[in-house]
Amino acid sequence: MMNTVETKLKPYMVYDRHWGSEEGACLVFHFTSRQARYLGFRLVTRHWYAHDYIDVGASLIKNSTPWIYTVGNQEKLKANEPHVIESPDTCRECYMWGNPIDDNDVCEECETVVYD
Repeated sequence: MMNTVETKLKPYMVYDRHWGSEEGACLVFHFTSRQARYLGFRLVTRHWYAHDYIDVGASLIKNSTPWIYTVGNQEKLKANEPHVIESPDTCRECYMWGNPIDDNDVCEECETVVYD
C-alpha cells in the first residue's frame, strides 16, 4: 500500500541519543528534523530515558518513505499537520518498526530469515 496522500511532511524517528532507537523511538511527521525533535521531545522524556532536549535525536526515515506514510494519520498528513505516532506496529521477530510489516507481523528484513 503506497502513500496516496500529498503532503509536505517528512517521517522522522525520534529517540534518546544515548540509548539509541533500539531502546524506544516514536514516529514523527514534521517539516524538519529540528521540528520533529521538538514535537517528539515530550514523549521521549516522558516514557524513556532522555532528560534534556539535547539528548533527543531525530533521523529522517529514507528507505521506507512510501510505506511509512500509511502509518500516519491520513487526515493530518493531507492537512500538513505535524503529529506523533507513539507506537507504530512492530515486527514480531525483531521488535523494530520502520520497515513494512506483512500479514504475519514480520518485517521485510526478518521475512527472509524466518521464511527462507
